[in-house]
Amino acid sequence: MTITRAPLLIVSNRDILQRERETAQSSALNPTEVFARLQNFSRETEQLSRSPSLATTPPPLTQEESDLEDLAAEQAAWPALVEAGGHPPYPFDILEDFFWHFEDYQHRDEFRDLISFWRCWVSNPVERTPFCACNLARWKKFRRYQQIVRRYSVKREWTAIRAADWESWEEYLKHPASKDWEGQWDFAKYAQVIKARLAKYGFTRPVHLEHDLDQQDKLTNWIEYLGHEYYFYNAHASPVNRSRPWHDDLWQKLVASNVLRSGETYDAICELGMEMKRIAEAERAEAAMNSASAAVLSLEAAIARSPDFSAALQSQLLAQESAKVTAKKSYDAIKSRNSQISSFLIEIRDYRAERDEVERYGYLVRWIEQQIPAIELEMRHASGLERKLSDAPDKRNRKRARSEDLDDGKDALQPGQNGHTNFHPIGATSRASVSPKSKRRKYSPTEDRPPPQHHKDRELAGLAVGSDTPALTTPTIPGTTNPDVALHNDKIPSTPSRPLETPRRSARIAEKLMKKAPSTKDVMAPSSVVPSVVKSSQKRAKRGRKPGRKRQKG
Repeated sequence: MTITRAPLLIVSNRDILQRERETAQSSALNPTEVFARLQNFSRETEQLSRSPSLATTPPPLTQEESDLEDLAAEQAAWPALVEAGGHPPYPFDILEDFFWHFEDYQHRDEFRDLISFWRCWVSNPVERTPFCACNLARWKKFRRYQQIVRRYSVKREWTAIRAADWESWEEYLKHPASKDWEGQWDFAKYAQVIKARLAKYGFTRPVHLEHDLDQQDKLTNWIEYLGHEYYFYNAHASPVNRSRPWHDDLWQKLVASNVLRSGETYDAICELGMEMKRIAEAERAEAAMNSASAAVLSLEAAIARSPDFSAALQSQLLAQESAKVTAKKSYDAIKSRNSQISSFLIEIRDYRAERDEVERYGYLVRWIEQQIPAIELEMRHASGLERKLSDAPDKRNRKRARSEDLDDGKDALQPGQNGHTNFHPIGATSRASVSPKSKRRKYSPTEDRPPPQHHKDRELAGLAVGSDTPALTTPTIPGTTNPDVALHNDKIPSTPSRPLETPRRSARIAEKLMKKAPSTKDVMAPSSVVPSVVKSSQKRAKRGRKPGRKRQKG
């Protein structure tokens, strides 16, 4: 951290040094004493520089550091603006690119006006602008203003606008600006003013403001925001319209004075660069006039010193006097021209400032109005989604369960021998069969226990995932109420029950299981059928591995 000493301290140090020098010169001190005093002064100065009581100013941020801070504010402001009910100026996925390279977007219609509004008064072209953060601050102020005009009857509209500058109404009341805030300007008058103001500037769409903001939709809030920003546009446009005849008359008088040169238009003479050129031209003319005057004085002095008056000196003097007169005329003309132009610019200064603000706020209100179709589309999408969810709250569960039924039922309902249809309990099909799309580990008949029940199995068993509430009810096999023996199809087959056939893992395993398949009454048993088949196969495997006996092949 760089420590900047106060100028007062520097001056006092110089005074101390001066006093030491004067003392050394006036007194009879020897050089050793003077040197000791200077050393003591050096130590005191060092202690003062290290003292925390000195006013220290942190070094200013570099442009890069300032831009990074603005970028962090922009990243936080985008979601905050959405959460506050506002409308972001650009999609989130282009946030960083828009921040660093907004110039690349300025030619596009959807961004041009907002960029122009916030960049209008930025003098440093390399400085970045956090557009979302700027919009968020302005939107929050409007939201506070909405609350004020609905809760209190104030003196006039500007009172409510000024009160919205504070974070809360209570903080505003503590400030002297809140004196005499009460009045007759209430919400009813505010609603009428908003409608009249919108109609004045060509927005004829009907709008109904709700006294309860919770009952007002996003589109109405946005239109109310448009009417609110038109207040500032109108505050500058009204004086401009009133002063335009007076302004035009002044301009015509300046044109008639013939002080304007070729190509000097209204906009040209108002530019700061042209003003600097006029000042430089006047300075050069004044320097030329002073130079000519000095030359005349020099010749006059030479003639006075010369004992012999020569015609050559007289001729030079006449020439310099003529140049002096010409330089003075040029200077006077330039000075008069600059004076008239400067007087005109001074007189119209307020008018031009108001006109620039009209142009600037015109960018903002035009951008706000351009966002209305996008907000309408957003609300239609949200309304359609809400209607679909309210009409069919379990439609997604039903659709997912049906698609899983189709996948898992491929093995449960497949043609068997003699054209009959083989069907299996859910416990068998859902645990022993896996659809081609599934990434779940397959269940092998040689395992001791089946894998844990998947979310899909819970849904097929009649329970929604993550809930104890029954979901869709699937038909069960007649004579049993076990949900694990529910069928995968909506219709119970009329064909006789076939022996259980587990899903094929290979041709050899399928052939063995078909030979050992249980009877029809086993199919009607609970979902423990598959584990029993597994246990029997495990027992056979153990018998074939007893010590002292060779493992039989085949």
